[in-house]
Amino acid sequence: MILGADAHPTRIAATLASKGYSANNPLKVDLFKLCHHGSKRNLSPELLTMLDCTRFAISTNGTRHGHPDAEAIARVLANDPERPKTLYFNSSHAQAGLWSDETLQVAWRYTCVYPDPLGKPGIDIDI
Repeated sequence: MILGADAHPTRIAATLASKGYSANNPLKVDLFKLCHHGSKRNLSPELLTMLDCTRFAISTNGTRHGHPDAEAIARVLANDPERPKTLYFNSSHAQAGLWSDETLQVAWRYTCVYPDPLGKPGIDIDI
């Protein structure tokens, strides 16, 4: 798994390239926690092509910067449109809730996992 923290996509891509990974030889990852709460500035199309991943975690409550950015989620979905994906959100705030739309989920082949509103806060992700 990759826990992106606040890393810039160029830094992660350069590190992956130095290890021999590329769009033609992507790194198999079970889970990628998007950098900087799903900011569009911290996720590039180039980085996504270097990862063989269908599960993405987004950790934010959306209050400070309105993350995740729609552009970041769109990049994740457009990068590999053929395979189904899972988006894990640690909070059900407005920006995260935009992605629960069934029409979008069918069209872009993804599902969302949100915390149980009546249960404990956060989510568990099996790796």
